[in-house]
Amino acid sequence: MTFHTTYRSPKFFICVHVTHNNEIQFESAVNRHTFYTYVTYGKGIYCCFDGKNAETFEFLEEKKLFDLRKYTKSSIVGTNYIDSEIISFNPWRIEENWDGKLLDKDIKIIKSDKNYACLVCFEGNFNINGKDVPKLSYVNLIKGKEYPIEIRDSYVGMFELL
Repeated sequence: MTFHTTYRSPKFFICVHVTHNNEIQFESAVNRHTFYTYVTYGKGIYCCFDGKNAETFEFLEEKKLFDLRKYTKSSIVGTNYIDSEIISFNPWRIEENWDGKLLDKDIKIIKSDKNYACLVCFEGNFNINGKDVPKLSYVNLIKGKEYPIEIRDSYVGMFELL
């Protein structure tokens, strides 16, 4: 059985998919908004269909953020080789252009020059500006402002609306 949980914000939403070994997932292109996927644990494969073309995407690395923007107009069929937890970053407006990355654990100051930027905690918790941010929570950044940050044993994504 696959479990899906969605966390909503004004600019994006986060979906958490917990799937058992060898289960099949499907998402039609009409409903597909995923730009980035973080693999907490697990391994698997997606087959992405765009009209008459099909392309496979295999995720074999855990603790990694995958850029899936080129598949947003594709229907997806996938399966996991082992039990998996996958967290996806999805903008509300698919026509928007977002940049995303995992932050390096050694970073001490974070800043964005974009009009909208946020940090999402995928695992553990991190501290920004003296406040702890737990798993599946986010913080917005003010354009041009520097923030002290401590990324302990956690994985944090930074997403900027371009």
